[in-house]
Amino acid sequence: MVRAAKKAGMKCVGINSGAEGSQDISMADLVINSFKEVDYMRLS
Repeated sequence: MVRAAKKAGMKCVGINSGAEGSQDISMADLVINSFKEVDYMRLS
Protein backbone atom coordinates (compact mmCIF):
# COMPACT_ATOMS: atom_id res chain seq x y z
CA MET A 1 0.00 0.00 0.00
CA VAL A 2 2.88 2.38 0.68
CA ARG A 3 4.15 2.05 -2.87
CA ALA A 4 0.66 2.72 -4.27
CA ALA A 5 0.27 5.83 -2.11
CA LYS A 6 3.66 7.19 -3.17
CA LYS A 7 2.97 6.43 -6.83
CA ALA A 8 -0.29 8.40 -6.52
CA GLY A 9 1.61 11.35 -5.02
CA MET A 10 0.09 10.88 -1.58
CA LYS A 11 1.72 11.18 1.83
CA CYS A 12 1.86 7.89 3.68
CA VAL A 13 2.25 6.81 7.30
CA GLY A 14 3.61 3.31 7.86
CA ILE A 15 2.78 1.49 11.09
CA ASN A 16 5.56 -0.74 12.36
CA SER A 17 3.26 -3.13 14.21
CA GLY A 18 4.41 -6.48 12.91
CA ALA A 19 0.96 -6.99 11.36
CA GLU A 20 2.11 -5.62 8.01
CA GLY A 21 3.72 -8.95 7.22
CA SER A 22 6.12 -8.66 4.33
CA GLN A 23 5.00 -5.18 3.30
CA ASP A 24 7.89 -2.73 2.85
CA ILE A 25 7.13 0.48 4.73
CA SER A 26 10.58 2.02 4.25
CA MET A 27 9.22 4.44 1.61
CA ALA A 28 6.61 5.87 4.00
CA ASP A 29 6.90 9.56 4.84
CA LEU A 30 6.54 8.71 8.51
CA VAL A 31 6.98 5.34 10.24
CA ILE A 32 5.40 4.91 13.67
CA ASN A 33 4.89 2.08 16.15
CA SER A 34 1.48 3.24 17.37
CA PHE A 35 -1.21 5.75 16.41
CA LYS A 36 -0.46 7.41 19.77
CA GLU A 37 2.72 8.77 18.15
CA VAL A 38 0.82 10.75 15.49
CA ASP A 39 0.62 14.51 15.87
CA TYR A 40 -2.70 15.07 14.11
CA MET A 41 -2.25 18.84 14.07
CA ARG A 42 1.03 18.38 12.16
CA LEU A 43 -0.74 16.27 9.54
CA SER A 44 -3.38 18.87 8.71
